[in-house]
Amino acid sequence: MGRKKRRLKRSALLVVVVICALLLPTMALPAAAATVIVQSGASIQDAIDAALPGTTIIVKPGTYHENLLIAKDGITLIGSGTGRTILEPPATPKPFCGASEAGESNEGGVNGICITDATFGPGSEPTINHTVTGVHLAGFTVRNFPGDGIIFFGTQDISTRFIESAHNTGYGIAAFVSSHESHIGNKTYGNTEAGIYVGDSPEARATVSSNTSYDNLGAGIFLRDASNGQVFGNNSFGNCIGIWILNTGGGTGAMNWSLTVNSVNANNKACPAGEEGLAFSGLGILITSGDHNTALGNSVFNNVPGGDTIASGGIVIFSDPAGASGTMNQIIANRARGNQPDDIFWDQRGNNLFLANRCITSKPMGLCH
Repeated sequence: MGRKKRRLKRSALLVVVVICALLLPTMALPAAAATVIVQSGASIQDAIDAALPGTTIIVKPGTYHENLLIAKDGITLIGSGTGRTILEPPATPKPFCGASEAGESNEGGVNGICITDATFGPGSEPTINHTVTGVHLAGFTVRNFPGDGIIFFGTQDISTRFIESAHNTGYGIAAFVSSHESHIGNKTYGNTEAGIYVGDSPEARATVSSNTSYDNLGAGIFLRDASNGQVFGNNSFGNCIGIWILNTGGGTGAMNWSLTVNSVNANNKACPAGEEGLAFSGLGILITSGDHNTALGNSVFNNVPGGDTIASGGIVIFSDPAGASGTMNQIIANRARGNQPDDIFWDQRGNNLFLANRCITSKPMGLCH
């Protein structure tokens, strides 16, 4: 009787296995994420247009004369490395991000890579149709564009890694009206605006780390009307301003940034007065009307003005005379030497903390350890 029960159990198990095998092909299984390869000479934009969300597009080495638009979610675009996969302006650009075929744009020209789903109208602010989510870029050189090298507008969960963005007439890498972003290990230089820019983003939740930004006619790293993020381990030199936190008074603020262990040296380029009538030069870390920001453990050396400037120095807290005071900022344990006219300057507006900074000169006196 015992053997018979065991045989019955084995028979029942065999039936279950057979039924499962028969049903398995009809069950819905999650689709594997697609990977697309773009060979040299092929179109990157064609691959983007054909891609479904979740697609990884790998671009082989070569020089591609295209301006690109990513207006859909979940696209990862990976080049073969800086200096190997190169994006340059085409003879006839696509009308993306407000750019016309003639290269004109209400946003400042033809951009290398534009990540947005927005409608652009002449002389008006773009309208965001939907927030583009989950776009990640890596391994490209983007250069010589009459607009920005890379621009995100109305995006979330985005990243740039190991991008070289150089000699563009706008920003090197810029994100507007975006959140949950990271920019890591990039090199931005020779751009007419800031190397890396985060703006108009009250909930930026940004990580800006391990980037090298130099020789830009603006700031190496520029955080304007944006809040909540960390900037650490960057090297910013040879710009007009090394790192700039700016609150223009538009209501979004510029707060809750942590600037930690950055190297901010010799930002001596001269930026002439622009539309706002302000010239800048010789500024290491500048906080203009920002509040609740922390600068901790940074190295700020030899920032000396190379032309006219509204202010200069190593670490400067300066309030817009017509706007809010820079207040509740903490300047702690930084090293500052060789900056002119002072290693630390504070206009004495607002309530700010200066603690354990190793420097020589300050205005007012007493801010150096």
